[in-house]
Amino acid sequence: MTEKRKCPKCRAAKLLPIMYGYPMEEALEGARRGEIMLGGCVVHGNDPQWGCAACGTRFLEDDGGGLLPSEGPWGKKVPPL
Repeated sequence: MTEKRKCPKCRAAKLLPIMYGYPMEEALEGARRGEIMLGGCVVHGNDPQWGCAACGTRFLEDDGGGLLPSEGPWGKKVPPL
């Protein structure tokens, strides 16, 4: 059995993938259900790929698969929909 990844900040075991682009209704519903996080429409190229469902912090994945807190506004807690 594979161990779930944990948030490096709060150690919660619920990390969600972050989806970028204009969300269609299916993506909005997925975000409401807590299956994904929405990243917004503007993509910068160094955007975080994962977000913590518990504390809202967003993370970049390094080359070795580790998670690094994102710099800039993405590292801040994101309010729910």
